[in-house]
Amino acid sequence: MSVSEPPKLHLKDVNQLLPALDLAKFHWTAYMPWILLLLALICFSITFSPSIPFALTIILLLAALGFLLAGVLSFMSERLQSNSRDDSKMISPEDLRLMREQAAARKAAVENSQNNSAN
Repeated sequence: MSVSEPPKLHLKDVNQLLPALDLAKFHWTAYMPWILLLLALICFSITFSPSIPFALTIILLLAALGFLLAGVLSFMSERLQSNSRDDSKMISPEDLRLMREQAAARKAAVENSQNNSAN
């Protein structure tokens, strides 16, 4: 009696089985900073509960600080991404080389014409 391996489950198969949980359609980036700040607020508010031990208070304060830092960095990341350029509009290295060669040729032509007019 041989034991066969279970079939491997891929993410696309999971999305086909559970279309309501299609993670590709849900964008976490818009909500993640707010979720992190909410977690920081929850951790910080739990620390004021009188019935928790001191060690748990320290752990919750550190977690609140971590969530707060992650939320602020996430906001900063969104801000930088909103101001960034589209990669498809960037100049390729070959085009940049051609533009430099053309600029050098124009500069040489201007210098040549100035030398000819000075003589």
